[in-house]
Amino acid sequence: MSAKDLLNEYSNILAGVDTLKMEKEKRYGMVITPEIKAQLENIDREIDPIIEKFNARAVELVDLIKAEVVAAGETVSGEFHQAVYMKGRTSWDSKSLEGYAAAHPEILQFKTIGSPSVSIKARSK
Repeated sequence: MSAKDLLNEYSNILAGVDTLKMEKEKRYGMVITPEIKAQLENIDREIDPIIEKFNARAVELVDLIKAEVVAAGETVSGEFHQAVYMKGRTSWDSKSLEGYAAAHPEILQFKTIGSPSVSIKARSK
């Protein structure tokens, strides 16, 4: 099979999963009585705002943790999570170095080329 055929099969699988999820929700709607649905909505109204507050605080904490770890310059471990410090990456101006290598080919021995990679994403329509 070609990559295009495989991608099309992948798309069809994802579409099938979406269709099954919709069917599942439809069937849930057929068996959940209006009374039970109202009770579930009450639970959502009670608990969802608390979850939103926790999530907002978690976002704030991530920013604070990152700032502290960068300032300390080292990884910090908590009881359940770890904030891993990574020093800034070094990058080079490849275009300029290629030009330099044309005049100084001995520098090419230090050049490595990584393996190609592929990411699959949804196409915008």
